[in-house]
Amino acid sequence: MDYFDLIQQGIDQWNAWRQEHPDALPDLSHADLNNAYLFEGNFRRAVLKGADLQGVCLIGADLRGAQLQGTNLTGAYLGEANLQGANLSNALLSGAKFTGATLQDAVLVDVQADKTDFSNALLTAACLEGWQIDAATLLDNIRCEHVYLKYPNQKRCPPRREFQAGEFAQIFQTANIAERLPPALPPAPEPPPLAAGMTLVVPSRSRPPLTTSATQSQARSPVPSPRSRPITSPRRPVNPAVRRSQPRTLWRWFGVGIPVALVAIAGVYVWQSGFGLTAAQNSETEVPAPSPASSNIPETTPVAIASLSLVDSLPAGSIELWAAVFGSDNSLLVSGSDDDVQFWDLNVSEVSQLLFDHTDVIRAVAISSSDELLATSSGDKTIRLWEMPTGELLHTLSEHEAPVWTVAITPDETTLVSGSYDGLINLWDIKTGRLQDSFMAHDETPVWSLVVSPDGRTLYSAGGDDVINVWDLQTGQLTQTLTGHQGAVRAIAVSPDGQTLASGGWDNTIKLWDLPSGELRKTLTGHTDRVVAIAIDAGGQTLASGSLDETIMLWDLATGELRQTLTEHSDWILALDFSETGYTLVSSSKDGTLKIWQ
Repeated sequence: MDYFDLIQQGIDQWNAWRQEHPDALPDLSHADLNNAYLFEGNFRRAVLKGADLQGVCLIGADLRGAQLQGTNLTGAYLGEANLQGANLSNALLSGAKFTGATLQDAVLVDVQADKTDFSNALLTAACLEGWQIDAATLLDNIRCEHVYLKYPNQKRCPPRREFQAGEFAQIFQTANIAERLPPALPPAPEPPPLAAGMTLVVPSRSRPPLTTSATQSQARSPVPSPRSRPITSPRRPVNPAVRRSQPRTLWRWFGVGIPVALVAIAGVYVWQSGFGLTAAQNSETEVPAPSPASSNIPETTPVAIASLSLVDSLPAGSIELWAAVFGSDNSLLVSGSDDDVQFWDLNVSEVSQLLFDHTDVIRAVAISSSDELLATSSGDKTIRLWEMPTGELLHTLSEHEAPVWTVAITPDETTLVSGSYDGLINLWDIKTGRLQDSFMAHDETPVWSLVVSPDGRTLYSAGGDDVINVWDLQTGQLTQTLTGHQGAVRAIAVSPDGQTLASGGWDNTIKLWDLPSGELRKTLTGHTDRVVAIAIDAGGQTLASGSLDETIMLWDLATGELRQTLTEHSDWILALDFSETGYTLVSSSKDGTLKIWQ
């Protein structure tokens, strides 16, 4: 598909095609769209990296999730545009008009934003590290609860509360930067506004910019591409010849009476009411003790969990939470609910990022061992593969014919495995998104749970036919079947050493299997309803099980002894996961809450 030719035909034809192909991810990287008329264009999730969008009209356009890294938007018109979740890293925004635009959850790292108008824009949860601003910044009536000052979505500002009326502009239109202030500042008068011509830069992140050199980063000139060509689509196109002969006449009506303004965010400075420094920053002697969740546990001496206590309850609204997993950083939790994916910052117990793309309930979430990939599956019959932590959608996988209940990523991060209510297990190439293999796994009954062995060679699947199947991932061959449950097997987990498999079923039991022999070692009873969630701690000592009886039970994995029963949820337990330290457990429930246990 030649997206350049399509958009050359005019924005109406483009929008009609997008409506017919909602899942398409058009690539317009490095396109020359200088002064094009793209009013209310549908560019959702479009790739526009390095494009020349100078003077372009994108008023009211849908740019949700668009990839705009390194784009030149000098003098562009984006009033009322929706850029929620868009990535504008290293973009040139000089003189652009974002009046009333939605930039919630947008990545605005290292942008040049002089003479930019953000009046009435929505900036909640945007990441603003590295912004360059001057005294002409217009931040009138900014709608913003909080922002982030370090990529990705770290260093929340304000740390725990929301901006008060007018506070955003008051803070970010000053010349002080928090990182440059000495600890334990005495109360001081409010800093004066920036003088004319003064420029501020929030200290940039350590990773290199997306542009290829420092010179290019400053100049922001589009990278030439063999496929790039100018497109100037006027409001009422007559023919291409007329379009090309008068490319700038469209914008004469824009050039009169519109004030030039600019935005840039400098970073947080410490003022007397707050964004206060932590005790560790203010004193060299007062250092808070690490919590159990952040302690380093020697791998050679795993510690058994004696008991857990509820330390936090995260309300997610009146929705069912079918999936919840920890990242390797124990402060990051990813959950799935109605049709969106939530990133939770457990340091402040708040959602730090949302991913929107699914059209039905999120059924499963998996994070790769490197924390660079996120897979989500849904009742909409698809799997989405995302880049972490940017939230960029890499692939939409859509070969299943029924809701996808489970996903897993191999340790080498080359293969994604999915299991569906259609009875199929699909193997996908992560790099290309292509289907590698597909096979019926459980006698045409649903595939409820998948686990890959720690060495990446074996796949375990649980299904509605009451058995657990063992597959060779290299050949796709069934090598073993574990039988013993008297009902569907809803959840499985493998110990970190690969020697034990635990399974939970609709017969209300948990079974422990020795690997690789497949011998049934123990059957654990105690739940009074179906067991639908299973997790094993990082030390391989403790098993957690969750049930429709609204309880979580903690078991000694070696002996099968019941250690504790947790009863704080008020509805079905739907998912469980231990942090990498093993000391923290998260549970998600049909009661609409995530609970954190330590």
